[in-house]
Amino acid sequence: ALLGCDVVVSSSPKASRCYRKGMKAVLNSASMPTGDIVRHRDASLNIDTRLHSVQNAVGLDTLHSIDANKISMRYFGDTVYSNMIMLGYAWQHGLVPISQQGLLQAILLNGVTVDRNRRAIEIGRIAAARPEVLAEQATGKAESADDLDSIIEDRCRFLTAYQSSRHAGKYRRQIEDFRQKVSGLDDALVRAVAKSLFKLMTYKDEYEVARLHTDQTFLQSVNDQFEEGYTLNYHMAPPLWPAAKDSRGRPRKRIIGQWLTVVLTGLSKFKVLRGTPLDVFSYTAERKKERMLISWYRDLIGECKAGINEGNQSAWLEILKSPMNIRGYGPVKDASITSVKQFVRDKQKLQA
Repeated sequence: ALLGCDVVVSSSPKASRCYRKGMKAVLNSASMPTGDIVRHRDASLNIDTRLHSVQNAVGLDTLHSIDANKISMRYFGDTVYSNMIMLGYAWQHGLVPISQQGLLQAILLNGVTVDRNRRAIEIGRIAAARPEVLAEQATGKAESADDLDSIIEDRCRFLTAYQSSRHAGKYRRQIEDFRQKVSGLDDALVRAVAKSLFKLMTYKDEYEVARLHTDQTFLQSVNDQFEEGYTLNYHMAPPLWPAAKDSRGRPRKRIIGQWLTVVLTGLSKFKVLRGTPLDVFSYTAERKKERMLISWYRDLIGECKAGINEGNQSAWLEILKSPMNIRGYGPVKDASITSVKQFVRDKQKLQA
């Protein structure tokens, strides 16, 4: 029997040599980040091809697969429970030769996040026995998450936590103004602006890193996953603490001890200084570039409001969505910014 929690490993030539026709197999179809994905952000793992290769090896009727990572994220807000979901899924399909009581007792004896791990097992069993139940719940959540008003409200809540209600108010006014200007055209235009502007307005600076690392929900999740007495270390490259560069020209990260938690807690409280003359980080080239991106995009929104019509709205939609392709940090992000701005310029020339 095969319990494959990583589709890349499970479909590798070395693993496939162990398969035979008729053997039972369950497979997690989630895309796991690999070195190639990190280096090339749009690289594809060809999940369908990999599933098909395993299917050819074991047979159509004996292979079952689910995206356990997606299910884990939906129910727990974290992919860490995907393997337990896979275990429950495999047990329901008869691949785990122990009793249900024995399985749950093992989780109890392990003593780590017992309730969540037990719930993950049960969700995996439901995914195997009644997949339509999970599908119905996912559909309802997806519709709600993609609703334009829900998108705006969700972003405003985050922006308030990120900096302030004033920061969120600027975002809301910009979106609502744009919504009125393009009334009667495709709603996807407003959705694109809502997502792209939010992305640019929530760049991950030192204050945000501090806020996220000291968020109580995050800290509680860490406590839930490790036994009492664990040691917490941070791997960071603080901008005001010069470090050597790696082979790709990026600052090498340092290992910093648990004492940094106190520093981060204090730093997170100064987020209201972001972008003001008192913000010591705002004078770095990287932070100046982040603020310039926001201004650049707001100018694009203004140009769109002045010149959009039914004939060019599809081109404007691509332009307004383009900031979503700005990813990474340091040299990687710089390259993506250059690429996106060139894309926008090319699109604008075609409209001229």
